[in-house]
Amino acid sequence: GQLYFVNGAWYIKYVEQEEDGQTYTTLKVKEDEIMVIRNGLVTMRHSYRPGIRTSGSYAGPGGMMWMDTATKEMQVCYDEEGDLSAVVWTYDLYLNEQKVGRYRISCRLMRI
Repeated sequence: GQLYFVNGAWYIKYVEQEEDGQTYTTLKVKEDEIMVIRNGLVTMRHSYRPGIRTSGSYAGPGGMMWMDTATKEMQVCYDEEGDLSAVVWTYDLYLNEQKVGRYRISCRLMRI
């Protein structure tokens, strides 16, 4: 993947390769918000903000669903050079207004 900083936000871009196709994913990371943008086999644009319930949609091979999340916590970490090194967030997921569960996503970055 690629990491870059533009206009006060960090961007992580990578491609998810699946057997049926690929999805281009971008994470836009700010101190108080993470935006996940996916295009391809899966299409989604969703914002995660601690303490706020946000709405969006998710379209994949199984069809489209309305998606809400209630973000419980979010951590943005930096390395000794000040570059983004990790993002971790926990949220309750609702699909078509029904709670599916609580999830924790962790994205850790390493220099190569």
